[in-house]
Amino acid sequence: MANVLPQKERETLRRNYWLRVIITLTFMLTAAAVIGTVSLIPAYLSARTDLNEIIRYQELQSETREVAKKDTALATTRIVNVQIDELLANKGVSPTRAIEYVMRDWEVHAQDIIISNFTYSMPRAKDSLVELRVSGEAKDRASLNEFVQTLRADSAFYNVSFPVSDLAGGDTIVFSVTLEIER
Repeated sequence: MANVLPQKERETLRRNYWLRVIITLTFMLTAAAVIGTVSLIPAYLSARTDLNEIIRYQELQSETREVAKKDTALATTRIVNVQIDELLANKGVSPTRAIEYVMRDWEVHAQDIIISNFTYSMPRAKDSLVELRVSGEAKDRASLNEFVQTLRADSAFYNVSFPVSDLAGGDTIVFSVTLEIER
């Protein structure tokens, strides 16, 4: 079939055809983008709500952990204070002096060592030494070793016994050191 239209009208017709095709494609792509965006809004809102719930849950967990730490610290402090009061009530030895010596040596290591228990064992004979057992937790092996070395270097203690098995442990090391002091 022969095209009988003049050349100028044919080019105008061709240009209009491609312009309409481009406009139609643009409209279809724009409509698809709008539909896709609108369909993602509920998913976004749902995810945002879930995120807010998770953040609040984490905040509650953090608050709960902090309260538990404070409760544990208060309970430990009460126990140690009761034990110190019991030791101070003992007339046979001078526990005040012994505790002062331990606390003086502990002060340098307070960031890494937590003392949780003092226990006296009274000697059977009048001339023997009193044993003071200091228990607690250490941050790591090096801190515990430094604390024991500080106690051994102190002339107030005659003997410092420390089981090497206490050095075995995970993140926090539970220890017990026996100190012999003069009555």
